[in-house]
Amino acid sequence: MSQFSARVALDLLCSTLLVMLKSKYRSTIVTPSCNCIYCSLFSYCFFASTNTLAIIHAFLQQHGWISEQNWDNITELDKVPGFHGIIDSFEQNFKSWNAWYATTFPEQEDLIGEWNDKLTDFQKICVVRSLRPDRISFCMTQFIISKLGPRYVEPPVLDLKATFEESISQTPLIFVLSPGVDPAQSLISLSETVKMSQPGVNYGGHVTDDWDRRLLTTYINQFYCDQALHTRKFRFSSLTNYFIPDDGDLQSYIDQIQMLPNFDKPEAFGQHPNADIASLIGETRMLFETLLSMQAQTSSGGTAENAEAKVLDLAKDIMLGMPDEINYEQTAKIIGINRTPLEVVLLQEIERYNALIDNMRAHLIDLRRGIQGLVVMSSDLEEIYLAVYEGRVPLQWLKSYNSLKPLAAWARDLNLRVGHFNIWAKTLRPPSLFWLAAYTFPTGFLTAVLQTAARTTKTPIDELSWEFYVFIEEDAAAARIIREGGGVYIRNLFLEGAGWLRKNQCLQDPLPMELICPLPVIHFKPVDNLKKRIRGVYQCPAYYYPVRSGSFIIAIDLRSGTEKADYWIKRGTAILLSLPA
Repeated sequence: MSQFSARVALDLLCSTLLVMLKSKYRSTIVTPSCNCIYCSLFSYCFFASTNTLAIIHAFLQQHGWISEQNWDNITELDKVPGFHGIIDSFEQNFKSWNAWYATTFPEQEDLIGEWNDKLTDFQKICVVRSLRPDRISFCMTQFIISKLGPRYVEPPVLDLKATFEESISQTPLIFVLSPGVDPAQSLISLSETVKMSQPGVNYGGHVTDDWDRRLLTTYINQFYCDQALHTRKFRFSSLTNYFIPDDGDLQSYIDQIQMLPNFDKPEAFGQHPNADIASLIGETRMLFETLLSMQAQTSSGGTAENAEAKVLDLAKDIMLGMPDEINYEQTAKIIGINRTPLEVVLLQEIERYNALIDNMRAHLIDLRRGIQGLVVMSSDLEEIYLAVYEGRVPLQWLKSYNSLKPLAAWARDLNLRVGHFNIWAKTLRPPSLFWLAAYTFPTGFLTAVLQTAARTTKTPIDELSWEFYVFIEEDAAAARIIREGGGVYIRNLFLEGAGWLRKNQCLQDPLPMELICPLPVIHFKPVDNLKKRIRGVYQCPAYYYPVRSGSFIIAIDLRSGTEKADYWIKRGTAILLSLPA
């Protein structure tokens, strides 16, 4: 592809629906597609971590700074040509690698030992991808600059007026609306500025999610205030370069805008620096998922045979590691007809997990027979085949509950989930500590708890709300000191966007690189609405998994500590029931 054609294509990408693909396009046009070594590197970048269900390596048990996911990445990287022996380097120079990992900008630091001189620029990106995926976008930006020049990382700003002049009746402009985005104002005022009236009217109507509306209201209260009118160079954040400039001509405002950084730091929005890392990790995951989906499904005969053998081995491992179905009929018979709300939830969860296990077993059997040529590979089987090969959970299995875990971690998690209900079904005694993430419908479980309290106190269920108490003790200690008092005790909750000060039982700023903070056991106690405490508390939304859209479960009251609730609202502090890995 010529430089001119590449630039024209990039300009089109930046002004169309395909703008999300611009970083993938840049990386594609600078990397050879025919070299076997590059194919191996691309394959590693897509799959990264191994799909094995093997026991955790001894290195992880000795060195806590590296996660299981990162070690899986390094293990897989060692298999790629050009990287053989990198595991030995980690075991021999673990302190040096630890120091490299902990740096703020690892892509700017030399690799340890011979690896800095031995590897090419693209190979170094693979090492960064293994340990610090949050820095991948910066690595790729620098890689593109070195190969193509800086203009390929500076896409043209969309000029709506110029775009309109280029359009004709045969090529009209089409604006695809999405939640939170409305181009109507830009169309109405191409060359003029419209004075804002009430912020709630201009912005509030475009935001439908209650928690997004709360965040928007927090920003509006911060920016639309008397201080903004009466304070010279009123600052919008803790950063010094975000402020209202003095009155001046048009050029002075343009100069002020051009002084702003191309990439806004999280502090500009009142967020913790960790938020940038979490966002970049998500972008990296989406980047490689998109690159993988763009790859042509072509391979040689030998490669296809190796892929089939790999899928067969993984399918066999999953089949052998699958939990047994829970005896629904026996459990229902012992419980009887008069069932409590929690017993109804137990039977519903058993039904759902039994159906999932049965479907998984049938799919894996059909998949094996399809690979062997005994049955025709349907579209569903082809999707399952590709998912198992890529190490992700097939969509057919995710219908039971949402998860971002890779296939191996998801399979291990499934065993723990089924075990939670299996013990309950055998003993018919509710667990002392409930694992809320194990429920495919946790909202139904919480409603059952409210129903139980409503029947006990003879109170209408709509007059009940929740009171929350966070234990100081660890989970095991909390289980021993639990007393009767109504409600349930929930374990394995994770705090995102904040840390937890166990001593004072309140929120605090997280440590650097502390993206997730485990929470102690929380007592969910139904109380009368009038008794609910609302002062000095941050209403923390809890989500089923890291993708927050459509996964909200409940708002949990947490003490806000030395900061006000607005502080944590801007930081997007939330509770996750399950993690991505």
